[in-house]
Amino acid sequence: MAKWKKVDETNYKELKDFYYIEPERWKTLGFFPVKELSEINFYTNKDKKLKLTKSFLFFKNFGQWFKFRILKPISSKDKN
Repeated sequence: MAKWKKVDETNYKELKDFYYIEPERWKTLGFFPVKELSEINFYTNKDKKLKLTKSFLFFKNFGQWFKFRILKPISSKDKN
């Protein structure tokens, strides 16, 4: 958590490895020049890389659900 608290508009490009489980997966951060969370929507709609379709999110969420609901319990049983 300390790493997140250090981030600001002057150093966000320098700090690395933010995904605590697999740091190499989330190497860098971007910056939204806003004060309120509700203002982030403006920037995500403007940037094609940040605009995710409903179908993409559905399948991404389904994949995570499947991974942790179906595959994890099966692999846990195999270990016993």
